[in-house]
Amino acid sequence: MSELTDFFPAAGGGGSGALPDPTYMRRYVLSGSYPILKTLTSTFVYAYSNDFWTRYNYIYDSATTVVNVYTTIADVTSAANGGMLSHVIGPTTSSGTTDFKITIDGEVYLITSSHTYSNKRSTIGVSLGRASTSSGYTNSWLGSNNNHYSYFNSSVSNTAANNGGFIMPYDNGNLEPLASVSNTPYDAPYVRFKESCKVEVRPSALYSSGYTYQASAGAAITLL
Repeated sequence: MSELTDFFPAAGGGGSGALPDPTYMRRYVLSGSYPILKTLTSTFVYAYSNDFWTRYNYIYDSATTVVNVYTTIADVTSAANGGMLSHVIGPTTSSGTTDFKITIDGEVYLITSSHTYSNKRSTIGVSLGRASTSSGYTNSWLGSNNNHYSYFNSSVSNTAANNGGFIMPYDNGNLEPLASVSNTPYDAPYVRFKESCKVEVRPSALYSSGYTYQASAGAAITLL
């Protein structure tokens, strides 16, 4: 018996924490308000707000999506030392599908989320159970910081096989696990690329309730 790697082989894609390709990244369908982004120790902003995307763009990339059109969210070419893709945030949709086209070093990966719910965002690689705050919600809701309050609900289908592998943790904003964006991408599994990474998103229908930024989508790419 030789190396631990005989039992636990290293993940492909370039190192510790790296996944072989985007199809291995976690997939969730979240309420349209999520994910959140922390602004101070006890404050945060929702994904439907201007403040969220303004702050998000300090580090990552975003764009406004259009129905039935692939919109380029981020496009990195000829990266000298490569980089990493840690998550993709889709727009808020009213059922229908959200197509994610992710091209890593020329290899194209197509991932489709299909659900029948209103006011939902499909996400790839976004973490649950982080960025807890000390105000804004009840202690029991904030307890979901460690994902202990991820409720099962018979009225909502969580069957990933029928939704492109996307899981809906809970169809209720007050009980839904906290989904948040981190400015430290190494915290979660990521996909490495050697030279290029392009992220495109195509929704079949957009949800609209007066919020300008519900058509926004984002991609977290970090150059190395």
